[in-house]
Parts: sequence; structure tokens; C-alpha cells
Amino acid sequence: MCIRDRFDIVQIRHGEENILKQLSTEINYKIEKPHFNEPDTKTNILLQCHFSRIPLIPDFAYDQRIILEHAIRIVQAMVDVISSNGWLKPAILTMQLSQMIVQAQWIND
Repeated sequence: MCIRDRFDIVQIRHGEENILKQLSTEINYKIEKPHFNEPDTKTNILLQCHFSRIPLIPDFAYDQRIILEHAIRIVQAMVDVISSNGWLKPAILTMQLSQMIVQAQWIND
């Protein structure tokens, strides 16, 4: 879901790479070969921080709010497409992702 052009609105500010690198050590799912100067990596990290309820600095909290607003719309569209094709298991998993976003917690918490 962290596709580059969808989250280009999330900018990498000067010096944020180091903070992202530190946050990446606290998230559940490590990013293989992360590029801390790219919006998709920042989006992934901030989504995982949301699910884990990791406190963020104000600039990151603002970015996280923007990401969540976009993410919920993307996930709702995914649910619609998947459901209309009759794919039960992917539909359930996508609905669980939607719940994770809304409830700010991992599905198994």
C-alpha cells in the first residue's frame, strides 16, 4: 500500500532520515533495504508506528495524519474491488487492515 506516487505528498524534511532510521528499529516488520529519504519508506514506518502507538514528534504526527487520511480511502477502494471479484480471503484481510487503521492497533493486539 505504500506505493510511491500515492504518498508523494509525504515529504522528507532535512534531517528526518536519522529519526526514521531510529524508528525503523522499533517497528514490528523490518523494511528490507530501506531508503530513508523516500516517501514510501517513511509511509511504511509511520503506518507501523500508528499500529504500535509509538509516540511521534509533531512533524511526523502531522505526516502520519495525512497518510492515514489517504490510506483509509485506498483501503476502502481495495475492499470494494476485491469484494466485487468475490475473493473472500483477500477481502477479509483488507477489511482487517482497515480496522487496524481505524483502531490504531495491530489486528492481533
